[in-house]
Amino acid sequence: MNIYIVRHSETNLNKESIYYGKTDCNINKTGISQSKKLQNFFENINIDYIISSNLKRAIQTAEIIRGEKNIKIIKNRNLQEIDFGNWENKNIEDIIKNDKENYDKLLSDWINFKFPNGESYNDFYIRIENTFKYIKNNFNNSNILIISHNGVLRCLLCIALQIDKKNFWRFNFEQGTYTLLNIVDNYSILKKYNCIT
Repeated sequence: MNIYIVRHSETNLNKESIYYGKTDCNINKTGISQSKKLQNFFENINIDYIISSNLKRAIQTAEIIRGEKNIKIIKNRNLQEIDFGNWENKNIEDIIKNDKENYDKLLSDWINFKFPNGESYNDFYIRIENTFKYIKNNFNNSNILIISHNGVLRCLLCIALQIDKKNFWRFNFEQGTYTLLNIVDNYSILKKYNCIT
């Protein structure tokens, strides 16, 4: 089983360093260009299914990459980014100014911290772990393309490689690149990471 992993292409909120998870926004011109370059790469790759976050920035990336190919895009809401709750659409400066107490809690125990009216990392991790199990069990022996968000893909890589979830911050998925996992007998091998060719 081959699983190709792609982070959604650039949005304007990426450029502004805003906390946004469940916020639904479009990719920008740079994002469209990034997606078209990935389309060129995947043109010669056999993909059986595309499984995408149901948010617009991921779906738009998926549709451009798919191009004219007859591949079903399966929208999965469990591949959404973490829910930042009251911190959605705010930058770090705003949060420190208006919610310093919770920001300090995040710094001291980020794994157990729950974003105000949002998700905790632990709950988020369990969501992604269950989703990854579902994908492996239901699409075994297929070539899959997963399109999602940076936080989701960081969790997914920790889960796939069976490394501690504290290693979440050791990974960063660049936009406009792909990562490849090969899974044999439930053993995952990281074949490529943040590649463009």
